Amino acid sequence: GNHESRDSGTADESRIERAGNHETYAPQPPREAQASTDQVLIVGHSNTVPGIVAALCQCEAPGLGEHDYGDLFEITLQPGAKPVMRHEHF
Repeated sequence: GNHESRDSGTADESRIERAGNHETYAPQPPREAQASTDQVLIVGHSNTVPGIVAALCQCEAPGLGEHDYGDLFEITLQPGAKPVMRHEHF
């Protein structure tokens, strides 16, 4: 197979499945984002963002198509409170 090297700022290799020339990512937020008490910006593609949003907000996230652009998901995490998701489109 064709293997690319990835730096520490990209997807964790253990969450990537390769089949021929295609890669499938298990959309999970980085551990740093889940443990952070500050603001974190996560940028992704239409096939990974909904899963990352759902994992962070513990809710169902809207799907995105490959031609969807300008979506912003803001997830507010507060200790002892349910996560809150806000979705805007620009």
